[in-house]
Amino acid sequence: MQQLLRRQLLEHVGSPLGRVSFSAGIAVGDLAREGVTAERLMAAADAALYQAKRQGRDGYCVAESSVVGVEE
Repeated sequence: MQQLLRRQLLEHVGSPLGRVSFSAGIAVGDLAREGVTAERLMAAADAALYQAKRQGRDGYCVAESSVVGVEE
């Protein structure tokens, strides 16, 4: 997904910077599994997003299943 998003960089005609960037947090989980809630998924996605931001540009971070509250 990261590579797909990089290919989709759009030039912003009205911006002196020439490029618009964005940040996204994506959570994927099975809400039917015991202990998985929408709130935990959102918290895990948020934590992973900010960890990726701390690591620098063009990065990503995958939340550990234990953060969501599920043991593998």
